[in-house]
Amino acid sequence: MAIDEKQVVEEQAGVLRERVTGRALVIGVLTIVGMALFMSYFGRNLVKNYMPVAVALPFVVWLGINTVLKLFARGWALSRMEMLTVFFMVWLVGNLPGIGWAMYMVTDIAAPAHYASPENRMREVVMPYFPRWLFPEESEAVIGQLFTGVEVDGAIPWLAWIRPLFWWLMACLSLVGAGFFSSVIFYKQWHEKERLVFPMATFPMDMLRQSEGSRVPDVFKNKVFWIGFSFVAGIIGWNIIGYFALSLPPITLFYSTTYKAVPLGHHFPDYFLRVQPMIMGLAYLCPLDILFSFWFYDFVNILKKGLLNRTGFTVGLPGQPAMGGEIAMLESHGALVFLVGWSVWVARGHLRETLQKAFERGRVAHDGAPDSYRTARPGLLSSEVFLSGWMVY
Repeated sequence: MAIDEKQVVEEQAGVLRERVTGRALVIGVLTIVGMALFMSYFGRNLVKNYMPVAVALPFVVWLGINTVLKLFARGWALSRMEMLTVFFMVWLVGNLPGIGWAMYMVTDIAAPAHYASPENRMREVVMPYFPRWLFPEESEAVIGQLFTGVEVDGAIPWLAWIRPLFWWLMACLSLVGAGFFSSVIFYKQWHEKERLVFPMATFPMDMLRQSEGSRVPDVFKNKVFWIGFSFVAGIIGWNIIGYFALSLPPITLFYSTTYKAVPLGHHFPDYFLRVQPMIMGLAYLCPLDILFSFWFYDFVNILKKGLLNRTGFTVGLPGQPAMGGEIAMLESHGALVFLVGWSVWVARGHLRETLQKAFERGRVAHDGAPDSYRTARPGLLSSEVFLSGWMVY
């Protein structure tokens, strides 16, 4: 896909001129509630990536409804800004709590007390160092019933969970706030100077793009889109029918268990091949050089781990060796730390400029960012101070 830079800039400017409306916020909240209920009872596997199906699916549904409204009741149709508001509200709530946060938080903070035993000596060795305000009280009514279920005619001890969940929530919000304010500060550097691309954020813009005078998004007029959609939706629809017609054989092409393991040799990790239509769709929005880097360096990483395993090279303390896989993860962490430091160094001129703008009098331009530098600087500082105090106290 080739979208020229001028077109993208014009679209972003058009979106910035529009305003967030109350009905967009209401629709976003209602969609979040519906998505949360659906994930809790029917589709927990829909939130295990950074563009969850539980986020993309409601957006596509609203896109279809909005297209029908544009054709037959234009006054009721949502604007592009309203659609983006709904999407990003659902994306934030559906992505962050789903991956490693709300899905595991309650059981994680209760697990030390539940699994403590005389054999592992958790109560004597580890738990005395836990801040009591971060964990629920150790009692059968609170901890035991969480894992075994509430007794007959019993009640959920909500009050016992208010304090620990409040402080964990504050830490999570501070972490999200630090990320948000950092993105505000670096936005111009990334967007205008380094010209980074954000494929997952491009997805809703592509779905909403429409030609002048048209009421239907351009993507719905693209034959290639309908061919790809029909292929994927046809297989999924066939399997849905199979849930009710048990004699119908399923098409397992997209199943997580359907993959091809290519052996590369003794001690070398296998190279796995699998068809994932959602990854293919998002990859369509990525530059080819980035896609090649994913494949190439993943293959190099496999060879590196195999050579480390083959030679028996390890690092770490005696009795606690880090093997090839662990060494690769440590190396990746070091590379990430270096990348962050290098990015800050490259952006030093821009950071100096944002600091000057933050202290200028009068109205300060946002440079296209969702907030001002005057707000982002103290916001980032306060988030970092709170997180530091939270981890040290």
